[in-house]
Amino acid sequence: MFSDAAVQAVHYYPIIKKHHSSLLRKKNKQIAKAIISKEIAKIVYFIMKNKTNYNNKFKGKDLEHIKSLQWPRVMPRASLWDKPLRITDSLLRK
Repeated sequence: MFSDAAVQAVHYYPIIKKHHSSLLRKKNKQIAKAIISKEIAKIVYFIMKNKTNYNNKFKGKDLEHIKSLQWPRVMPRASLWDKPLRITDSLLRK
């Protein structure tokens, strides 16, 4: 569970990505991901233990989420989709 969260965190948060890349210089890929997972697990543990809100920090640095420029993905309009499709009883009986 935390390994999936680590992959997403490295992908979307520049502070965590920077920490991950510094770990990659010293460790291999799996170990670096495990270390990030452990840090996320520690954060979750202390939030649950102390029943507090997350302070939006990772290793003492503020996190800022940068949205992807590709979202939302806009599909080009095809001539087929110009008009809404109506499902009628005659189409369902065929």
